[in-house]
Order: sequence, then structure tokens, then C-alpha cells
Amino acid sequence: MPIKPKINYCIVVQGDVTSLSRRFGEMTATVKIDKKYGIITTLKGPFIDQSELLGALNSIYEFNFTILQIQASNYSNSNNCYQH
Repeated sequence: MPIKPKINYCIVVQGDVTSLSRRFGEMTATVKIDKKYGIITTLKGPFIDQSELLGALNSIYEFNFTILQIQASNYSNSNNCYQH
């Protein structure tokens, strides 16, 4: 049975979630200030399947952060997936 490739995702969250970064596996976190939302964290990285993605989203939810954007992406050619 062939191994499925991991899919890259970009998750943008209102607030600083870097303290939870160990829960997000291989994802990298970038924090910046946004005029509309204040502090936002952009998480970028691969997930093997939807259950792994759901685990990360549940962690964000459990700590009461607002998810602003989720997208599967080929972000290697982009500096930022956040487009507001």
C-alpha cells in the first residue's frame, strides 16, 4: 500500500499560539500584528491526514482561540498565506 504524501496547510489564528507549538508537530509559527485582528499567528506545515489536522484544530479550539483561515496550500512560493 503506497504511503500518502503529507499535505501542507496554513492555519491563521487570532492571538499568539506559540505556547502550544509542541502540539502542532512539524508546523512553524509566525506571529505578527494585524490592523484588523491584532496579534495573529500563522501556522504552516504538513499533516498526514485529516485526523492529524483535526487534532491541531481541536487544540486551538480548546484554548479558545479564533481561527481566521485554514487552507491547504503550496506555500513554498509565498511569504504568507494570510490574505486579508
